Amino acid sequence: MRTQSFSRKSPRAHGIGARPARAFMRWLRDESAVSAIEYALIASLIAIVIIGAVQVVGTNLQSVFSTVASDV
Repeated sequence: MRTQSFSRKSPRAHGIGARPARAFMRWLRDESAVSAIEYALIASLIAIVIIGAVQVVGTNLQSVFSTVASDV
């Protein structure tokens, strides 16, 4: 009886699910995703600040234009 030898590339060499587990662990160690998330958080914070500033300036401009319109 001959035993079956498994090479490193064989999916059965390390059991079922070993390949996805290795891919998941590689994904966890990947720091490029962390950088992308950090940039997204910074961009969203900047967007929130800009939206708040535009609302404040818009309210002030509306009161200025109302004052000018009533004086005319």
